[in-house]
Amino acid sequence: TRYTRQFGGMGLGLAICRQFVQLLDGKIWVESELGKGATFFVELPVGLIEDSCIENITIPEEIKLTSEPSLKQPQFLSVEDNPINQKMMQFMLKNLGYDVDVAMTGKEAITKITAHDYDLIFMDIQLPDNNGYEITQNIRDSRERNYRTPIIALTAHVYPHEKLLFLKSGMNDVLAKPLSMESLQQLIDTWWTNTPNKPKTKTGDDCLLIPAETSLK
Repeated sequence: TRYTRQFGGMGLGLAICRQFVQLLDGKIWVESELGKGATFFVELPVGLIEDSCIENITIPEEIKLTSEPSLKQPQFLSVEDNPINQKMMQFMLKNLGYDVDVAMTGKEAITKITAHDYDLIFMDIQLPDNNGYEITQNIRDSRERNYRTPIIALTAHVYPHEKLLFLKSGMNDVLAKPLSMESLQQLIDTWWTNTPNKPKTKTGDDCLLIPAETSLK
């Protein structure tokens, strides 16, 4: 299907790479020869650093958790088939103070969702063996474990008509790629609360629909 990642992609990767390279004051270009293929080059003005420097990386105060810690650490699931994107999601969530489980395929995601309770599920749309729409619909229709858990679409498809498809499948919100720490924390604040007097996640039928005021932003 259109949203099953079996061949190629949407061509967004190069545009995203170009943005990153420009932000880092680098250069990106392509050399192509008809019938032989293309080679892409990236130059970045960076130097080597010591391992000890990496250990000292800190998260800016404005995006750190501001709520009091709860007795139960929330457990999130990230469903993403791209290893680099998956590592980035793990890095972001762990640095924001959350535990995260991972799944690389639709089959693996369904196995974990039926075996464990999650507070939030981040669902990539394009997977090698399935797509995020069908997995989400199966979760909602099952009326079993995690069927009320908020599910967040991870995608570069952020047009209004795409968001309507997310809603119809039972997803709650959309996190656009490329991800940022700020947008990730804001979304978590919307769908999971760490306030002692409130439930850990939104419960009831409100979890099965994205808020109307945010659905088409």
